Formats: sequence, C-alpha cells, structure tokens
Amino acid sequence: MEQRWKDAEKLIYTLSDPATSSNHDCVVVLNEHHAAAYTTEKQIDEGQKMAIYNYLDKNIEVKVSVIYKDANLGYLVFKTLNDYEFEVVPEVCEYGSVARPYHQLAINDGTIKWSTGALVKTDKYHLKFFGNTDGMCGDVIFDKYASFVGIVTKKEDGKIVIIKSEVLYYDIGSGPGDDVELTESDYI
Repeated sequence: MEQRWKDAEKLIYTLSDPATSSNHDCVVVLNEHHAAAYTTEKQIDEGQKMAIYNYLDKNIEVKVSVIYKDANLGYLVFKTLNDYEFEVVPEVCEYGSVARPYHQLAINDGTIKWSTGALVKTDKYHLKFFGNTDGMCGDVIFDKYASFVGIVTKKEDGKIVIIKSEVLYYDIGSGPGDDVELTESDYI
C-alpha cells in the first residue's frame, strides 16, 4: 500500500474504543483541532463532551466537544479539548465536478477496508456528492491523490450521499488555508 493511503488511515478515529468494541463509527480529522462524523444512531448533542479513539494507535484517546450538529445533512463536528492537536491532518480536495473516481475507507468487522468508486452527481446546492459504491454511513471518501473529499451520511436512490469537505470546513469557520468561500446563499 502506498504511503499516501497509510497516511489517510492515520486520520481515522472512532466513537468507540477499538480495544474493547468491534462496532466503530468513523470520525475523520479535519484540521489540528477539529474532526467530523456522520450523525450516528447514538444520541449525541451539541455541547456534549466525549472521547474519540485513534483507530490505528489504540493508545490515543482524545477528549472532544460536539460544536456543531446538522441533523438535516447528517453530520457532527467535534473540537478537541485541552488544546490537543491532531498530528496528521488531511489534504483537502476542493473540486465540484463529477464524474471523478474516489477511494472509500470503511471500518468493517474491525478492519479498515478500501474500495473504489466514482462521484456520479452533485446536488443542486453543491453541498453533497452522490457516489456509485455500496457503503455505510460514516465511510470516508478520498480522491485519487488521498485528499479528503467528504463523509458518507446516508443512502438515497441506491447511491451513497457524501457531504463535501468544504461544507465541513465552513462549519468550523476555516478551511484548507482558511479560503473556503461558502455564503448563506449557497444554502438557499
């Protein structure tokens, strides 16, 4: 496996302790102090404090607070507590056109698994992509260069729905280089 894919795996945390649980909801690092996940079956609310766990290094447990929850689009944004900084942060993909290939990271049966697919369309508000692979909510999508594209939050019409990375960065008030330029009109 190429180093870029190994580095992408280092971005993955979970909501459950990988040392004691076999069910894992993916959490992906956004920048030094933020991470995101899809809204899981678990009741998680804004302001809630909890721990996330590095999937590869079972010794890393990070205390976080939920700073944003979008129930409509289906994702959560976390901020680290106690000035904790993630050591590895993603390169971010900022394209909006389709069709493009992607790589999908999932945790299935306690193992990281990779699959490939294509972005087949975007929604009219350009907040999400639709992908042609089968997958689970919480899977993380990267482009062919291992840059972060987004997270899977649901399935519609036989396609996975991927919330774009730009949307996640907008909700933390920064982006790759702090240059995300979404405005309120992007949501209308």
